[in-house]
Amino acid sequence: MTEAEFLAIARSNPVNAELERRLRRIDLPQCHLVAGCLFQALWNTRSDRAPG
Repeated sequence: MTEAEFLAIARSNPVNAELERRLRRIDLPQCHLVAGCLFQALWNTRSDRAPG
């Protein structure tokens, strides 16, 4: 899996996409989505469930 594919899966979760949108807007330095947000979207996608 490429980095681009991983990011697309993470962003396919509507909650992750909204969090990313809001975090960009407030422009906090060193602010990241981590662990559970990313893993859950990937796991759901790999097990044929909705990303969210």
